[in-house]
Amino acid sequence: VPQGTNPTGSGTILTTTSATFTGLNHNSCYQFYIRSVCSNGTSVWSNPFQFCTQPDYCGGDHFYDTGGPDGDYQNNEYYVKTIEPDAPGHRVKAIFNSFNVENSWDFLTIYNGPDINSPILYSATGTNIPVVLASTHPSGKLTFRFFSDNIYTESGWDASIVCEALPTCSDTPFDINVLGTTYNT
Repeated sequence: VPQGTNPTGSGTILTTTSATFTGLNHNSCYQFYIRSVCSNGTSVWSNPFQFCTQPDYCGGDHFYDTGGPDGDYQNNEYYVKTIEPDAPGHRVKAIFNSFNVENSWDFLTIYNGPDINSPILYSATGTNIPVVLASTHPSGKLTFRFFSDNIYTESGWDASIVCEALPTCSDTPFDINVLGTTYNT
């Protein structure tokens, strides 16, 4: 059942120790309950077991800090999240709608690739983050590592994730000034 909902009905009888759940929404939390079927009826429901489905970033879910869209992240956090594109030959682009972490003490580092051994694309603290960051790694993945200290928290971040085809030409045009004349390349 959706998180915060009590079980209703008789449930589903299983004769195995595993079950597959279908029809669940992405980026949502659920609870499941267990009870025994006895010769004289059923036992009471167990305490709930909670699980959450993964976000579908390429499908439009936002990438938030652990506080979600309405809360702050917590003290003493350290986690790593890798977001991968939904198809081969695509890349992940993060568009930051907001960003606010404790300045000089809490950090978000973004790596251009599948793990924290990939090149650093950007490191941010305070409100210092560019609006758009895109992977140029052949995998198309971006990896985010967040660290917070033990004193203050802030509102965190909200990033829209776009999964798009890798550009055919990754060289960004730039201006060259030769003897007072500017050329676009």
